[in-house]
Amino acid sequence: MTKYARKNRCYCRTCHALFAYPDGKHEHHRVISGLSSFTLAMPSYFLEPLEESSEHQYFFSMEWLKFMASTLRILQIDNVLCVGTPRLEPLSINKFLLDLDARLERFYSTSLFARFNALNGHFFNSTGVDSFDRFIRSCSGRTIIFCDPPFGALMKPLVETLNKLKQGLGSSQVFLVVTIPYFIGKKLLQVAPELKMLDYKVIEGHDGIDSKRRVSVVRPFTDVPAHEFLPPKSLANQYWFCETCQRYSDLKNLHCDQCNACTTITYQHCASCNTCRPPGSKHCDKCGMCFRPKADEVHDCDRHVSESPERPNCRKVST
Repeated sequence: MTKYARKNRCYCRTCHALFAYPDGKHEHHRVISGLSSFTLAMPSYFLEPLEESSEHQYFFSMEWLKFMASTLRILQIDNVLCVGTPRLEPLSINKFLLDLDARLERFYSTSLFARFNALNGHFFNSTGVDSFDRFIRSCSGRTIIFCDPPFGALMKPLVETLNKLKQGLGSSQVFLVVTIPYFIGKKLLQVAPELKMLDYKVIEGHDGIDSKRRVSVVRPFTDVPAHEFLPPKSLANQYWFCETCQRYSDLKNLHCDQCNACTTITYQHCASCNTCRPPGSKHCDKCGMCFRPKADEVHDCDRHVSESPERPNCRKVST
């Protein structure tokens, strides 16, 4: 496609096809044109979100990508296996992308991409298997597997797949990074206790547009030694190094000796839950959970338990 003039490079959102103008087949379709070489290398900037709500519809922002590129250099990473992270693919490093989105096959060569289901470890064709095997053989030194799963993904099968991928890369030193909302993190840690949550907010955008949300709930969980994951230079004055946790924490988070974790500065420790809770929270001995009283509303244990993302007595580190 890059052999054509930029003004003639087009993508049909109706057919999910790349084409060069003029092409009468797409006359009445939804078409975007004038695709630059950079945009063609980053199709997530113009691909529409997948329709199923269970699919991840957010992409890493440019700010986060720059931070990751800097981090990979600091960690001296030689290879990157991207699982569901198409925006990491253009990094200038030995890399390979595994993703369920079939539309990406039109943008990446088989030497860089294979269609793959991370929840059952399924490759959709033998070409993808062969290409991935070649990537594995090319890896030496330090490798990082970077996974950005749909928020509704089941953690147990996902971790099983990631561990198999990690074992396949046994010829090199392999690390893992998974980005998910911190309130889902406890489910991940139940099946992958070797991972630790970092206090960096993963900035994402929707449908190719950087997010305007002030607060991101997404955090990286990794087995990279936390002290090696340095904060971005532009935000270095917003973090402090906790000697106890051996990681960088947001200035708004202080270390709680009872939780043995850095929690939000305004939170108060609940001895019954053994975790820090938002100001004004009260503990209910009947349902075994903390709740925030609301005006003119009586606490209903059954409803509170059913609506809460937590289960009774589950430890939660606030962020």
